[in-house]
Amino acid sequence: MTEDDGHVFKTVSMTGMLSSLRLPTLEERATITKVFGLDRVKEEILFRAVLAAIQDLQIDEAIRNQRPDKVKSLIALAAAVKRFRKALDEISGKVDLGDIMPIDLLEELGGMATFNTLQELLPRKRSKGMIAIANQKYIAADEAETIQTIEDLTLEDRKTLGVLCGDEVLRKVIDLTDEAVQHWASEVSANKNGRPRAFDRDFMIECLAAVCPDVLGMRPRASTVGRFMDLCRLVLESCGFEEDGIEKAVYRVVARMKVEVGGDPRNHP
Repeated sequence: MTEDDGHVFKTVSMTGMLSSLRLPTLEERATITKVFGLDRVKEEILFRAVLAAIQDLQIDEAIRNQRPDKVKSLIALAAAVKRFRKALDEISGKVDLGDIMPIDLLEELGGMATFNTLQELLPRKRSKGMIAIANQKYIAADEAETIQTIEDLTLEDRKTLGVLCGDEVLRKVIDLTDEAVQHWASEVSANKNGRPRAFDRDFMIECLAAVCPDVLGMRPRASTVGRFMDLCRLVLESCGFEEDGIEKAVYRVVARMKVEVGGDPRNHP
């Protein structure tokens, strides 16, 4: 820890730090502070956020390194899902799954499925009937038409429909699981650290977006130009991130955060 003109600059040993990430040097910190005209309070807010983000990533990496080989585990899971789907197809080619699956299992599958999923699986005529049932329950309960309301009020109806089409719901769950597992297996296989490096960069951008109103006096904009973009570029590069792709990453992350929190990235965890 060093002190300059009454202001404390914190330096932290990052031994064992993931990849090549690091804290900005004192010179880089001074440059960023000067470029954006930050007073000491804003400077402290910014670099405390940077320090916290890097430490969070370091802790996360340490935890991940203690887990079993994620690549092998995901590949094994992907293979298991494929085998299950193949066995399901072979059985359904000989018998109707709905006739051999227990009724309580079919009801559970129907109850687990969302209203929208069942609408996709059911024939158009039956889907219309389901929507009519939901609308009648809205009126009877005098409740707002929200997704959660639909799910709550149609639970018993979905269980009933699960008895009629639970085998299709099961296939849908397997297909979605297979798609997700295959995607992550390919991502992890291409990254020896068990996680795309873009995850670390996106997390740092989220942390910078959260403190942007306090540091720059403005909300971050989903744009490839501007003060927030310039701040992200300088901070990310000083932390060891590659320059390529920063603009697109900032645009994408801020746009996603605004959708998730209704327009204010400060509310983002």
